[in-house]
Amino acid sequence: MASNASNAFLRRDVLPAMGYFVVAYIVVNILATAFGFAVSLALGLSTNAQVGSRVSDPGFQLTEPYILGINVLCWAAFAALYYRKHQVSPAEAPSLALLWLISAMAFDLVLFVLIETPISLTPHEFYIEYQPWIGLTYLSILAGHLTPAMLLVPRGLKEPGASLVVGQLGYHLRNSICANRRGDSGAWGSEQSRKSAKDSTCSR
Repeated sequence: MASNASNAFLRRDVLPAMGYFVVAYIVVNILATAFGFAVSLALGLSTNAQVGSRVSDPGFQLTEPYILGINVLCWAAFAALYYRKHQVSPAEAPSLALLWLISAMAFDLVLFVLIETPISLTPHEFYIEYQPWIGLTYLSILAGHLTPAMLLVPRGLKEPGASLVVGQLGYHLRNSICANRRGDSGAWGSEQSRKSAKDSTCSR
């Protein structure tokens, strides 16, 4: 039973959420990289190829706060798109936010540290010299994901079929009460029984 629930959660929530994550990750990195190079070009600043390190790149240093803002907006926008199209319980939303965070850290490790490119960094540059910005960037993924979740995920019953079960219980309970009232005609007399039959609860 637990295995079926896990498989359902995987198909219903995790796989679509990862699709949104991949698109968000591509968009945020394209925007952040393009913005950094555009500022360097517009202001005539030295590039990381000239200074020998991206962390020492004046354009990169100048745009770090704005890149953080790009991250917050992009992650929040794609999380909002996901939650508008997919029903997720309040208990599952933090798990999806954590999944996005871990995935982003894994992607960053591979694409910006392990694979050597013009914009790659050494582990020391990425995890030590790039502080506090890389730490704040990872926090922005959590904040960007959980903020739309708090606003868009209903706090009511979200488990499939839960509202139906509660509705059926209420229906049978009401019928049981009405049957008991109508069955009391011997004790209360026919007039009292007719009044009970006209009760607003039992007449629906």
